[in-house]
Amino acid sequence: MMLDLMQRQGGFNAPPPNDAAAVFFGSTIFLVFLCVIGLFAVLSIVGQILMCIKASRALSLCRPKYRKMSPGMVWLAFIPMLNYVWFFLMALQVADSLKDEYEARGLRGDGDFGRTMGLVHAIGYIICGISALLTPFLVAGSLGKYIRELEGDKGRSKRNVDEDDEDIDEDDDEEDAPRRRR
Repeated sequence: MMLDLMQRQGGFNAPPPNDAAAVFFGSTIFLVFLCVIGLFAVLSIVGQILMCIKASRALSLCRPKYRKMSPGMVWLAFIPMLNYVWFFLMALQVADSLKDEYEARGLRGDGDFGRTMGLVHAIGYIICGISALLTPFLVAGSLGKYIRELEGDKGRSKRNVDEDDEDIDEDDDEEDAPRRRR
């Protein structure tokens, strides 16, 4: 249906009726989209910084003989591709360090020491990372399929438009005839 309208208005290369409004609306949507993506990126980075600060402080409060990793090692989470593995290691090693420190001091902990939440974060990070890596391929594939469908519909729509034009031509003959006055 959309293809029929476009062909009747002068083809696919005809400019839209209100080109300035379309450009403004499209660019506004794009800018809003970029702002939302930027906001999520900033919030994600701030969250990672806060998590690394807390993990580093927790490790620095543990005595060196009970640390499974040094406090500065948590910042390796900002190295791309290493961070997918590092969040798992960090969650396990910080929890083990805290557990050993609590036992050495004779304190009771919750038994988990943040292990579960650290692993949930690491798994969520991997899921988001995989989806972010796959999204461009999924979009490209679906866009390609959509374009192929439009090209396939183009031939069918052209036939339908030609048939409709024949019907319109027959009706136009009656309208073009001079009218009689009463």
